This record gives sequence, structure tokens and C-alpha cells, in this order.
Amino acid sequence: MIERTKFASPLCILLTSTIMPSGASSEKIQERRQQYEEALKSWMLHPDPRISGIVYCDNSSPDLEWAYELATQQGCTKDFEAIYCPDNDIPNGMHYGYPELGIIDYSIQKSRLINQSAYFVKVTGRLQFPKFSALLDTLPASFDAAIDYRSAYKHDRKSWSKYRARTQIMFFKKNFYIERLMEKKSLMIEDGISHIEEFIAGVLIPNEEKNSNIVFRWPIECPPSGFGGNGDNFDSRKRRLKVLASHCTRRVLPWLWI
Repeated sequence: MIERTKFASPLCILLTSTIMPSGASSEKIQERRQQYEEALKSWMLHPDPRISGIVYCDNSSPDLEWAYELATQQGCTKDFEAIYCPDNDIPNGMHYGYPELGIIDYSIQKSRLINQSAYFVKVTGRLQFPKFSALLDTLPASFDAAIDYRSAYKHDRKSWSKYRARTQIMFFKKNFYIERLMEKKSLMIEDGISHIEEFIAGVLIPNEEKNSNIVFRWPIECPPSGFGGNGDNFDSRKRRLKVLASHCTRRVLPWLWI
């Protein structure tokens, strides 16, 4: 069973990044670069002592010296790595989550900081999470994974999963990820699951005994700030209203996963 004391272990932040998506204009690339820089700054200066290191992994450009320069400029006292993942292929019919899983696999294989840490947090690279520490304070002292689930969308394949994972931020015990999800992205093609949100929810299923040490529903909202992988602005009025509605539902009707 999941322990109920507060999480206090060191963990490594893994920011996934695609600065130069295929077909993007130079203006768009510059805009994305600035957004990644802003998010990186927030993590470099984050006061939570449980953050033991930061790994920034981009799958579109090997030129990452700017990230180390940013760490120096910010006076970052946390251990920092910038890694280039050479595999950014998106097979026909797959969404951006497919290469994102590739970034996680590659980072586990290559990152010194992740390999030194028992836990890591996968974060979509242009996002910040103002309630990150508050969320950590609600998680148990030990877990295999902590991923916030919601009910599947109407168009999702219910035969695959009744749920959908919120993948902008996910917490993992490193060895658990290696055992259950490492190098599994090919299953997305085999099973015709195009989105990472659906795929993970079909691999890590609530109420299965082997998943009893996974947190599938967070006690509090931890909404993102910034821009998502598909360009969504999470600070828009529409998004803020959705977060407010979800927050109220989570408190009043905790059994209703929306």
C-alpha cells in the first residue's frame, strides 16, 4: 500500500524539448526558444530543496551551449545537464508524445543526474508549475509513479483505457519507469494509439494489483503555466476557467475524474 507520510526524497527534473520542430519558421523557433528559456529559469531558481538536479533534453538541435550559459547567468546552484536526443522521428499517425517518450528513454540512458537519482519528474519543457511544491507535499513518502488521471474523452478508444493521463508533469521512481515503460513507445504503433495521454493510461491501469503503489489522482490541482507541446496557452482565460472548475470538482466530488 502507498505510504501516507509526506514525500521528502531528492528528485531530478527532466524537461523535454523540441526547439526546432519540422517546418517551423525562424520567428517561431526564436519564440519557442524564449519560452523554453523562461521555463528553464523558473526551474533553475526554484526554491524547493527536493529538486536535486535539472536535465534539459532537446530532440531537434545539438546546439545547447546556450542552456549552460543560462545556468551560469542565473547563478543556478542545482546540478544541470543539457542533452541532445538525436531521435525525433514521428511515424505517420503518431502525435508528438511518441518522440517525447523517446526523449525520456534516451535521458535515462545518457543522463548522469537521472542515474544518480531514485526519482525523476518528466515536465513538458515550456511549462512552469507554480503549485509544484504544494503538490509534492501531498504525495506519499514513497511511490512508483504519480500521474494525474481523468476520464477518457468521448473520442478516445475506451477498449484501450477508460482514462486519460495528464502528461505535462509526471513523477516516476526511475527503476519503475525502466521496468514498465522503458522502450515501450513502439507499442503505440502496434496498438494504434497516437497520443501519449491515452497510451500511458492503457499501460498503467488503476485498480490493478501491480499498480497499487501508483498515485493516479492528485489530491490538489497543479495547473501548468506557459505553452504546451501543441502550442496551447495554459494562461488563457479559457484554460483558467477549466482549472477552476476542475479544482472545485476535485474537492466536492473527488470520485468524479474530469
